[in-house]
Amino acid sequence: MKSRIGKFYISQVLIREEIEEVAKVLSILKFVPLRIEYLYNDTVEMVGHSHMFKELEDELSIVEYSLIITKKENGEIEVRV
Repeated sequence: MKSRIGKFYISQVLIREEIEEVAKVLSILKFVPLRIEYLYNDTVEMVGHSHMFKELEDELSIVEYSLIITKKENGEIEVRV
């Protein structure tokens, strides 16, 4: 089975101030968390599965992604990895 495991980072400030937006982003990613860790620099590391992550042959590989989040004028959110 191919793995779609990846990790990305979110600012704790963003989570505190824009929790609804963060929830929408995670929903768009269909993100299933496997590990969430609060880091010393006020950042949260999120490791999990998403259909938007690359398929990898090695189930133990974890690719680090940058999320590009765009909020459109109509309020819709677009997420690219």
